[in-house]
Amino acid sequence: MNVVKKTIKNPFGLTYKQLTMIEWMVDRAMRGLPLQPNDAGGIVYNAKNDKNVRAIVHNNFKNPDFRAALVAGLERENILGANSRVERRLVEGLDAETDKGSVDYRIRLEYIKEINKIAGVYAPEQKETRKLSLNLNMSEEEATQKIKELKGELGE
Repeated sequence: MNVVKKTIKNPFGLTYKQLTMIEWMVDRAMRGLPLQPNDAGGIVYNAKNDKNVRAIVHNNFKNPDFRAALVAGLERENILGANSRVERRLVEGLDAETDKGSVDYRIRLEYIKEINKIAGVYAPEQKETRKLSLNLNMSEEEATQKIKELKGELGE
C-alpha cells in the first residue's frame, strides 16, 4: 500500500478516496443525516461485496489520521466543537423537562451518560500485562543456585 505524504494541502496524508469518503460523511452530517460510513465506503471504493467494504471502512477508522480528518471536517462545518450543533443539542438535553414542565431526570441522566462517554470518563484503564512460563528440569538445589547467580547478575 502506498503511503501518502502529509502536505499543506493534505495535512492528514490521506488518499483521494479517503478524503472523498470523509467529505461524503460530513455532507450528510450537515444535512442532519446519519454518517453511514459503510455506505460512503461502498460509493467511494470499488469493492466486490459488502464484506470487503466493511473491511476497508474498518481499516480506515483504525487510522488515527482518518479519524482526525473526519473530526476536523465536522468541526469545520460547526457540527462538533464549541458552540456547535452537537453541543447545543447536549445542552438542550441537560435542561430536559416533561410536557408538564417538571424536570425530566431520566432524559437528563441519559445525556450526562452520553457526554461522559464522549469525554472518555468511561474509558477503561489500560494496563499492560505479560506472562512468563518456565519449565525447569533441575533439582531444588540447582534452581536455588541458578537464582543466586541471576540475582548476582542483576546486582541485587
